[in-house]
Amino acid sequence: MLRQLIRHLRRPITVGLSFNEKPHKLGESIDVTVELTPRRDLTLRQARVDLICEESYAESYTKKTPIRYKTGILKRTEAELIDVVSEQVVKEFKESLVHSSQVFIENRDLTAGKVSTFPARLSVKREPPPHASGGKLKWMVAAVAEIHGEEHTSKPQRIEVALD
Repeated sequence: MLRQLIRHLRRPITVGLSFNEKPHKLGESIDVTVELTPRRDLTLRQARVDLICEESYAESYTKKTPIRYKTGILKRTEAELIDVVSEQVVKEFKESLVHSSQVFIENRDLTAGKVSTFPARLSVKREPPPHASGGKLKWMVAAVAEIHGEEHTSKPQRIEVALD
């Protein structure tokens, strides 16, 4: 807890995000408002809004295991193959990917302590995520500010995105 507070206080900028929480669809645009509050005078290299998709899905396959029988303990003979057992294996995955992204500021000087508010429009791609048909999707929106090669992100906020 204390470490998080110290990390937060050392950040050169605070990034806030707000948007209309109505359901959206692939191919639509999401209007957002981003608030940037720098702790010192700085040059913002880039700011963008990301639509993040967290995919939870499973893949299954059949694993074949041979069953062998060794004819003798003291003899150094090959074990005989008796049978092959098939087993259904299910492997679960959870992956996050940036589905859509929109840069809305480049190379802008910001003043310490001054809240700067920027409107942005994120165009959502029409293509569904790779595992949309067989998995569970969780969508989030986040604003990202890049300063001196470091990315500072707002808290990702849940958003509803329909695939149809």
